[in-house]
Amino acid sequence: EFERVFPLQLEMLRAVSAEHPALRAQVSAISDRALAQLREVARLCGGWPANLEAVVGDVDAVIGASDAVFACSGTVTLRVTRHRKPMVVVYRVEPVGYALIGKRLVSAKDRALPNLAAGRRVVPEFIPLEGPATPAIDAARELVGSAAVREAQTAELDRVARLFEGRRAAEEAAEKIERFLDTR
Repeated sequence: EFERVFPLQLEMLRAVSAEHPALRAQVSAISDRALAQLREVARLCGGWPANLEAVVGDVDAVIGASDAVFACSGTVTLRVTRHRKPMVVVYRVEPVGYALIGKRLVSAKDRALPNLAAGRRVVPEFIPLEGPATPAIDAARELVGSAAVREAQTAELDRVARLFEGRRAAEEAAEKIERFLDTR
């Protein structure tokens, strides 16, 4: 995953930083080993950006301190939603496997979890991002460059986050999966 998604996130960061030289960014790694992998990926992709700080462990602190997030698709997007932080969601897949299997299995137009929870697109998503990174970079530029875009997305994420307040998400998901499996 590091090898496919982090280069894209670095490309987005570099493009946005060129327009916003004072931009400071953080990346959260789950362990020192994961951080070493991120650093190696960055080395192979032009080096570690000077404006990128690494934090080991505390993903919620990194999200909480952010004005905008370039998120990898998955459950982290729900954490970002809980913090009501605007985001661009990206994911690169292994092209051959996706072409052979993924396109047949996944028919939903929206795949980012906040969009699925909302029942409509509330955050820009590029899942999977095939081809050049330009669309994701453009979305990142718009998000970072426009307070109005960030505020509108924050309001939408607040609506999504409120859907989960007071709920037992893990238990409810397990029950739904069990019911689904029983109907097959």
